[in-house]
Amino acid sequence: VQWIVVFGERWFEEEIYVINFSRIHKFGKDALTIKDRSVVEKLKDNEDAVRLLSKGIKVVGARAMNDEGSFIGRVGNFSVEPETGKISEIFIETGGSYSNENIITMGKDLIIVRETEEENLFQEEKKEPVMEEVRQEEVPADNGEEEEKKSLLL
Repeated sequence: VQWIVVFGERWFEEEIYVINFSRIHKFGKDALTIKDRSVVEKLKDNEDAVRLLSKGIKVVGARAMNDEGSFIGRVGNFSVEPETGKISEIFIETGGSYSNENIITMGKDLIIVRETEEENLFQEEKKEPVMEEVRQEEVPADNGEEEEKKSLLL
């Protein structure tokens, strides 16, 4: 995390502000603090922040996939290390989490993680079968011509 994005105090304000992560004073349970307002910059006046935001990289809402190619879910939230700004853990919307050590790579809207034994057990508990059975049956054609084969999902 390099920038914290801050929106105006009132919903109708269009101005967006940024705070460089390194200029944050402290992180609390419910808020972060800064030493003074001078660390808050208008987004439009900060080329580095604009360039980074224009890449469209997101963590919350990103798709998460394990290293075996299975979709796990979408990231619902994440935590950061207050000293460095590095992501320390991602939390999947449907449950489960992955620590920094198990995050292999992060792309624009996809995060690939290493599956752990604990997560494998959690994923197995919540898995529902996608298909129970697929079979082919002979089905008469509507126009009386020869029968055609169709796959049916039961």
